[in-house]
Amino acid sequence: MEIIISYPILWVKNKKMNEKEFIKNFFQSSNLTPVRQEEIFARIAQFGAKSKEHTPKRDFLGLAMQKFNNILPKFDGFWKIIEKRKTDRNFKGVFLKFSVLEKIIVSSFGKNRKEMGNFYHRTPSAGGLFGLQGYFINQNVQGLKKGIYYIDEEKEVLFLINEEVPLNLGKIFFYNDEDLFKKSSGIFIISTDMSLTADKYGVRSVRFALLDAGHCMQNICLASEKLNVKIIPIGGFDEEKVKKILKINNELEFPIYSAILGK
Repeated sequence: MEIIISYPILWVKNKKMNEKEFIKNFFQSSNLTPVRQEEIFARIAQFGAKSKEHTPKRDFLGLAMQKFNNILPKFDGFWKIIEKRKTDRNFKGVFLKFSVLEKIIVSSFGKNRKEMGNFYHRTPSAGGLFGLQGYFINQNVQGLKKGIYYIDEEKEVLFLINEEVPLNLGKIFFYNDEDLFKKSSGIFIISTDMSLTADKYGVRSVRFALLDAGHCMQNICLASEKLNVKIIPIGGFDEEKVKKILKINNELEFPIYSAILGK
């Protein structure tokens, strides 16, 4: 696929952009020279599919140090949530109620009303524009019809865009555990819509999209922890299959993050 970059607008000639091209645009949105962008991208592209639990940190042994206390304050609800937050894959098959799901939605995709006529998202945005789209695949949420929904934070509604939920979700989301999906309540999917941000940010909208998706997912995780909901963030999935089940026809919209919810 050929991509033409011209600040401040990003044009895409074809409808498909694979992961390598998406990441390559991330480096093009930096201040590195084109030669350095190509060199760094080539070095990263040669890796992958290796098992690695932890990333080694830089070693500054011999420099002056100031130790920090790795203990959170007690008797405060917020710090308890931070301390308890973890990825829990042990779903029991107890399904969420819609009243619980909507709290997670308004914590991540909702808006605060602060001034007349102006809305502010509860999720921070790296560049000031909220260029994300939210979706929820409902499998077993009580009080919500089974299907795939679009989250419209402007109208504060969930639109049922697809009544069919795929049976092989484990293969679509690269998490080959169909039993876990059967026990889950549903899946959040965050996509970025470049048509909402490219006019202002140009190709840097790629970088901001990844940052904003991280902010949004963190709110989902923290709200889930507060509500005693188990959550598994997933970054790996078949992009084309996800776009198909979400019925995304916008050539500038790309799914970039997902999370399984359960109890």
